[in-house]
Amino acid sequence: MKSVLGIIGSTRKRGNSELAVKMVSRHIPEPHLLNLIRLSDLNIKPCLGCYHCISKDGKCVQDDDMEILLDALRNAEGVILAVPVYFFGPNGMIKMVVDRSAMMYPRFDEFYGKPCLIVVLLGVKGKDGYTSAALGSAAMTMGLDIVGEAKFFAAGLGEVLSNDENHKLARELGRRLFSPKKEITQDGKRCQICGSRSFKFIEDGVECLVCQNQGEIVSDNGVFYVKVKRASESEVMELEDRARHLQWLRGKKEGYAKKREDIKELSKGFSDYGIWIHGKAKTSN
Repeated sequence: MKSVLGIIGSTRKRGNSELAVKMVSRHIPEPHLLNLIRLSDLNIKPCLGCYHCISKDGKCVQDDDMEILLDALRNAEGVILAVPVYFFGPNGMIKMVVDRSAMMYPRFDEFYGKPCLIVVLLGVKGKDGYTSAALGSAAMTMGLDIVGEAKFFAAGLGEVLSNDENHKLARELGRRLFSPKKEITQDGKRCQICGSRSFKFIEDGVECLVCQNQGEIVSDNGVFYVKVKRASESEVMELEDRARHLQWLRGKKEGYAKKREDIKELSKGFSDYGIWIHGKAKTSN
């Protein structure tokens, strides 16, 4: 029996994001066990940017629940990531997780290539902003392989269940999770490398906002589609590229260690510049 991890980006219990994951799970043809994580139930602290986690064991200096999430990802054979749209972007909890994903770099072989479905929950059509691009970047940063994505329309609590189109989408996504064919990239409006629909115009064509690979807009009998080619080196894509990026990060950390005292001396002149505004969370130094 396969193991599927449902990652819920909403704080609502039995909310639309949770219900959407369960709807999709019911339509996965393969026998499986659905494990669920609500990100807001975990104590995930902000990244300190100290680079300690890029050491051999990938451990963070902070004592929080990030390892619980990584253990769940490690044990999963497929992932369903469901996040609601908040003001033209995804709920901020997913960004907190992505900022900590450097912990995965020394052990990426444990996570890399797991199939992932992206479920976007929104109330108003066309108001999802950069959500798809952000979630695509999140999945790729965690080494997941995006095999399906859909937008479920639901604003009120439980509304995801009352929309017939949402049930159709759930059936289609469930079928795709463990499908051997990466159908999502066959859509001519998507990046053939990562499946994203988000692009920006550049001088010679377009660039995918998720994987940063470049391509061109091609016309075939009056129908326009995007044709993207993988760059020779793409830090966010293949496993060997991630290994190379890890070595680069370690080099940056070693370089900083050698220059630490010089940097401290240079920054002294800025220590008393400006007036800090503190909140209730201020701690003594």
